[in-house]
Amino acid sequence: SILLDCGAGTLRTLGPDTDETLDALDAVWVSHAHWDHFGGLAALVAAAARRRGRSNEDVARALKRQKCDDVKPPLQVLAPARVAAFLGVALDVLGAPASGYTIQQIADQASSKIQRGPLSITSIRVTHCREAFACIARCDDEEWAVAYSGDGRPSEHFARKCREEGKLVLIHEATFSDEDKA
Repeated sequence: SILLDCGAGTLRTLGPDTDETLDALDAVWVSHAHWDHFGGLAALVAAAARRRGRSNEDVARALKRQKCDDVKPPLQVLAPARVAAFLGVALDVLGAPASGYTIQQIADQASSKIQRGPLSITSIRVTHCREAFACIARCDDEEWAVAYSGDGRPSEHFARKCREEGKLVLIHEATFSDEDKA
């Protein structure tokens, strides 16, 4: 499973099934460096990393017991460069075990595709702020994909990429105040 954006308070909103949700999470993708999209990222990744990360001694003990199944793969974080840099520092300060997560910067280009097992994520640059992206996520064995706009303005490039995917669910994220006009 993948989490698209991780605003402040995301970890708290997972409720009583937080541990199970963190264990099931494969990746977190962040659209851009605005707090409402990454403000909860450090807390969520630190919590997941503590459940997944192991010291060398823990791994040696697990191997001795022949129980390698209790070591979960690291949580994958895909984020723009500024978010990735912030997250690296924040996780170090929080003492999150580095073996529990990996951080990969989204390439700052028109579009880039990352494959993680059966999951592919195409990040598409959009107009909003510096290093802002939309994405399309697809599992290899599914006939449909999920497209997420982030906060970008209307984008012909994103619309074209969505049309190329065929069947998809589009999540268009935007917030307007009463004074804003669409």
